[in-house]
Amino acid sequence: MRFYSYVIPRDYGFAPNPYFGYCTLATCKQKIRKNAQIGDWIGAFGSARTAITSEKMEYLFTMEEKHESNLLQTTIDNANG
Repeated sequence: MRFYSYVIPRDYGFAPNPYFGYCTLATCKQKIRKNAQIGDWIGAFGSARTAITSEKMEYLFTMEEKHESNLLQTTIDNANG
């Protein structure tokens, strides 16, 4: 079991998304998404530079499922035409 942590630099309501029984990982966290395994813990902290509670833990969750998604790649492909 590993513990990963990251700072939420801004919050536009996209990710992390802790609703509907899941907590999705921010899209800019490719390394965590690639390396985290079932049973690992992930903590997300607020940034001192944002309105998010400064430097306090905002989310703590354990990886229970891992889903691969091509949503980001599809978005990039569509943007490039």
